[in-house]
Formats: sequence, structure tokens, C-alpha cells
Amino acid sequence: MARARQPRKVDILGVQFSVIQSTKKMPDATDHGETVVVERRIYLNPTVNKTPDDMASTFLHEVIHAILGVSGQDSLIKEDHEEGLVTALEHGLYPLIKQGVFMPAKPTTRRGAKKDGKS
Repeated sequence: MARARQPRKVDILGVQFSVIQSTKKMPDATDHGETVVVERRIYLNPTVNKTPDDMASTFLHEVIHAILGVSGQDSLIKEDHEEGLVTALEHGLYPLIKQGVFMPAKPTTRRGAKKDGKS
């Protein structure tokens, strides 16, 4: 089973979450991941997430749950609606992230221009 390199900690809206690859906190052995906001932990199931893409997509999914939880928005959404919203965002955002759409563009310089912008 391939393990994606995930950070051990991630800052979400100023709150530090531990990222743990484990099946211990999964309500069901087939769950891809679990976010426990009150514990500030994101669990990723390495048994179900067999490829680096699976693990990264699940990590994004759980980060979205954490964002909703930390911001308090999860209390405004019914649990089954939250899961649908998070899944839609995961499936829409992950391909764009893989394409590098959100990466800042590298600055371009004119041919012969100096680094300080002066010719």
C-alpha cells in the first residue's frame, strides 16, 4: 500500500491539527478519513486510501470538514448535507489543485532585463 507524504500537522484558520494515518478512529473500517474538530485531529485511513492520489484527495476532504468545523459553519448544515457539500468541493477542487491552478505564477522578465527590473 502506497503512503502519500502528508504533513504531521496543518494549520487550519489559525488552529493546528494533527494529521494521523490510522484506522483506530474510523467509525467504519471502510471510511477514508475522519476529522475530530474538538480533538484537533485529522485521521486518514491508509488501508482504504491505497494510492497517493486517494490519500491526497481524502486529506483535502478532511481539511474541508476541519475548515467548516473551526469556522462554526458546520453547525449551520445538517450532517448529511455537510458530507455532500464537502464531497462536491473535494471532487471539484482536487483536480484543479493537481493542475496547479492555485499556484502563483512565476514572474516573467523581459529578455535582457536585470532582476531588479531595471534595464
